[in-house]
Amino acid sequence: MGAWVWAWMVFGHSPALLGTAFLAYLFGLRHAVDADHIAAIDNVVRKLMQDGQKPVSTGLYFSLGIPPSLSWPRRY
Repeated sequence: MGAWVWAWMVFGHSPALLGTAFLAYLFGLRHAVDADHIAAIDNVVRKLMQDGQKPVSTGLYFSLGIPPSLSWPRRY
């Protein structure tokens, strides 16, 4: 919610930029439910359960780890 308040304050003067921010958000939601992401979280949860641990925050840590890994500069 705080991100949308920030976006409104920064992009509120330009409907095109605000619309672009909303579109990027929707694409991010679509990307989040890709099969490979769901499978990765499922595999980690199953492994933690087999080891007797509670996988309560697995999805949270996965979601916090994706943006830095996508924005990290790559050298080819």
